[in-house]
Amino acid sequence: MRRLALLLLCAALAWGETPADRLDAIVRGDAAQARSAYEKLLLDEPGFHPAHYNLGCLLLDTDAAAAIEHLSAATASPLPSLAANAFHNLALALYRRGRLDEAVAASARACDLEPQATDLVKTHRELTRVLLLRRDEARRKAAALEKEQATLKDRIAVEDKKLSDAEKAHADATRPLYARLHEIKAAISDASDARRNLIRTCPDAALKAELAAVMQRLIELRAQAAALRERAELVKQADREEEAARRMAEGIIPGTRTTRIDQMRERAARARKVGQEALVALPEVQKAIEKAEREEEAIYERMAKP
Repeated sequence: MRRLALLLLCAALAWGETPADRLDAIVRGDAAQARSAYEKLLLDEPGFHPAHYNLGCLLLDTDAAAAIEHLSAATASPLPSLAANAFHNLALALYRRGRLDEAVAASARACDLEPQATDLVKTHRELTRVLLLRRDEARRKAAALEKEQATLKDRIAVEDKKLSDAEKAHADATRPLYARLHEIKAAISDASDARRNLIRTCPDAALKAELAAVMQRLIELRAQAAALRERAELVKQADREEEAARRMAEGIIPGTRTTRIDQMRERAARARKVGQEALVALPEVQKAIEKAEREEEAIYERMAKP
């Protein structure tokens, strides 16, 4: 990196304090105050290229974005040497910001202005080498990704074909089932309509009352069976609760209180008792339902007789 330590290019041409005098004072002054001093100078002299250059170099390691701004301004200097060094350091700042293409272009401009400066030429060659390497790496990655993309597309096509075949097989298998289901629903609907019509046209009031009583008993029995089946599921719940308690007991530290485990086991025991009672009672209710259904069917047959 080339930096101009002192740029007092206008000192001999001025009387009193000139921008160059102020620049010299900053260079010779407190380094900690240099940034604010340069910024004050540029507020008064925004087109003073040496101040832009010095401030850009100062910020190169700490604020690359601000360094780019000031070094870019310094490249407009009419002095080839200053402009070349500004382009050179601008290339470094751009490189640090990841803007490699712009960095190579800036270093090329530096070489154009000072083609004999070996350090500028060396930087340009190095940046160009890095750019070419990254472009080559990007091309290789792109080629690998394109290959992977093609492989993924082929695999997706295979899976799509499997899905299509499965959907066709499912459609072929379920088509007759749905047709039969439709027939059954239609038959049930017709039977229901026939029974409703039979009840409506039956002149025997006593027979109608008997049927109504059987139908009501069936409603109650079916509700009872549903409740028993629901309570019977408590056996499975008890199994899960006991398994959870067992796992907790296996991992417990000796001497630790087991209140929660005891509570879980008590809940499981209560649930199991209720579930088992329901399982015992359910067959009798099912038998009662079957008996009532036979009675219902017999009443319909009596209604159908002339």
